[in-house]
Amino acid sequence: MASLLLVSADQEYVSGFLGQSESRGARVVASLPEAAELLRSIAFDVVLIDLDLGGARDVYLVRAIRELCPGAAIVALVNGDSEPAAFEALREGAEDCLSKQGDDRARVFRVVPRAVDRMWLRGFFEKRERLLESAFAALSPNIAVVDDHGVIVVTNQSWDEFCAENAGEPRMCGPGASYLGVLSAAVATEPEVELVLQGLSAVLSGKTQHFRTEYRCDSPTRARWFLMQVDRMPGGERGVVVSHTDITERRQVEDALRQSEADFRSLLERFPQGLAIHRAGTIVWVNQVLLGALGYSDPSEVVGRPVLDLVQPEEHAVVAARMQRSLGGEQLPALEEQLRHKDGSIVLAEVSAVPIHFEGAPAVLVMGSDPGERRAVTAELMQMDRMHSVGLLALGLGHEINNPLSLVTANVDLAFRRAAELQRLADGPSAAKLDPRALEALFELTDGLREIRESLGEARQGARRVQDIVRELRTFSRPEEESVGPVSVERVLDAAISVAQNEIRHRARIVKRYTSVPPVAGNEARLGQVFLNLLVNAAQAIPVGAADRNEIRLDTYAAGDRVVVEIADTGSGIAAEHLPRLFEPFFTTKPVGQGTGLGLAICRDIVMKAGGSIGVESTPDRGTTFRVTLVPSALPAPTRPPSSDSALRSVPSHLCVLVVDDEPLMGRVVKRCFGKVHVVEWVGSGREALERLGGPQHWDVVFLDVMMPEMTGIEVFEAVREQAPGHLDAIVFLTGGAFAPGGEEFLARTGRPRIAKPFEARELLAIAQEVVQARAPRER
Repeated sequence: MASLLLVSADQEYVSGFLGQSESRGARVVASLPEAAELLRSIAFDVVLIDLDLGGARDVYLVRAIRELCPGAAIVALVNGDSEPAAFEALREGAEDCLSKQGDDRARVFRVVPRAVDRMWLRGFFEKRERLLESAFAALSPNIAVVDDHGVIVVTNQSWDEFCAENAGEPRMCGPGASYLGVLSAAVATEPEVELVLQGLSAVLSGKTQHFRTEYRCDSPTRARWFLMQVDRMPGGERGVVVSHTDITERRQVEDALRQSEADFRSLLERFPQGLAIHRAGTIVWVNQVLLGALGYSDPSEVVGRPVLDLVQPEEHAVVAARMQRSLGGEQLPALEEQLRHKDGSIVLAEVSAVPIHFEGAPAVLVMGSDPGERRAVTAELMQMDRMHSVGLLALGLGHEINNPLSLVTANVDLAFRRAAELQRLADGPSAAKLDPRALEALFELTDGLREIRESLGEARQGARRVQDIVRELRTFSRPEEESVGPVSVERVLDAAISVAQNEIRHRARIVKRYTSVPPVAGNEARLGQVFLNLLVNAAQAIPVGAADRNEIRLDTYAAGDRVVVEIADTGSGIAAEHLPRLFEPFFTTKPVGQGTGLGLAICRDIVMKAGGSIGVESTPDRGTTFRVTLVPSALPAPTRPPSSDSALRSVPSHLCVLVVDDEPLMGRVVKRCFGKVHVVEWVGSGREALERLGGPQHWDVVFLDVMMPEMTGIEVFEAVREQAPGHLDAIVFLTGGAFAPGGEEFLARTGRPRIAKPFEARELLAIAQEVVQARAPRER
């Protein structure tokens, strides 16, 4: 039984109500304040409210009870002649109305369950309505309901927020506004406006149930794209529902994808190799490079045909098997295949394949290249590797020559100077006092000393020549050094002449016409390789045995802001038809076995990497001129170390000198150079050197060999920095020309002097004098 509350001051009605058995448990109050107090503590299912409460028929009572007890079913009690009041009560939310007279007094308990049901239904539908309203407001598309006259009836929250952001005043595009006016202001272009209006009119007129289109909206903040959809109201209601979904991000992604596809196509079109795309073995796209290679001019001649149509029949089985693998998603390595030219001839190509997505579907990209290009690159890499190996060999050989050559050079120099001193004594004034027999013997001795001195002088010249050859050979033996710096072209040319002299001397005379030019930007070893190649080519263009009638001329001069080096010969020259191909890889005019055809191609590559250019002029039977144009360096050219003929200043007596070198004879040579007035000791390893330097002995000069087994000179230097820093400024590096990786840079960073093997006695003493003088102020 539902709980009831009767609010009435009509005693007669209350008595009749309570007299019925169904009223058991019901509560009765006579005024609204009493009802309010009771309703605050008890939730009744049904409230019977007498609209004549207090003698005033006031439907406000229904509203008051609803506010006090929103969950209760309200039944209004009216007098029989108060029909307008009953309708007003229902409008205010009462579930039912009963008359206090007649049969309605007995029907009250039959009405109560129905009122409860109505209350439940009202709450259900109100909740559902609120839920629908919330859902409608929360929908992300901008939605409006438009009546048959094109007037906006209701909008959702997204619509209102968009209007507030872009229209300034929501009322201009909210309920009551003209939807057609809103559209005309928002849609970007006239054609789009016309299309949207036609679609909307078609749905409003019933010609179609649905319409959708995309349009651009130029809002004050940014341009946006919307998907507009128009649908008839369901259930036969008049009007339409229009939604505008922001698809700006989707359009941006689509535009980006379209641009990416266009870029991809453009890349494929411009790719220097032949390309084709096939799907399940049928060609769907091909670029102009492949078309041209196979003799076709238009893609329509190839697109739509099977891939095997472009392959020689002998290759079908292999190609078909590879196609199956690529269609299965495998990326295929390059394989040389025989393709079929339009005229039926064979076209060799290195073909590889990779699975891709093309135009939204799986496909296979096939790439074809000229195998000759790979062979050329491979051959050039092999040539560079050989040059690297030869360079390392020359560097190591130079180091091995320089060590024993130091012994020869220093000893010959000492012997030459000692013979000169003895000859000066023999030629001195004291010789006149000797008797005739002694004087005759002295003359014989003097002649002998003169011959010995001449012999030693010639030996010293030969040793210096070997020294120069080894030094110049180092120009071409540093393949790992790719740094760009200031380079003296005259020095590099002289080095190249020295190395190529054996090829040149029996064929032509060297004529140098150097003018003063600034150093150029480049790599000395690489430029030396260029000039050496050009000199050897010039020599080989001249037959052996006519050196007096032929010449190789070297010119250097400035031309504007460039430095030009010309190497010209009077040889056989080059045919005009060969000149355009002269710098192509593998092209050569030499007999088989005498040239790879890579030399000039590599020369051009080196010169171009240095920012220069190389050209050639030639006349058959008159000779050839190669012209190398280079860019001047912003830095000055490095200077040569002082020559061995520098004036020797006196060396203080009683110096303590330590020689650290794995060659025992080097210690003896240094000791002989310094003479008996100095203390010179030798150790053969870095560990022994550290023991000596860490002891009580003070060393004025330490000659430290850079390349030694077990512990290099660089490692010894670092150890001295930690263990005996007082001897750090006494160190002079001895180098035979070879360095471990990074060795040259390390020596430069130390700032310590160095002396290159082979050396003469005066060089050794001069650098010792410099070290002693530099240390003197600090030691004082």
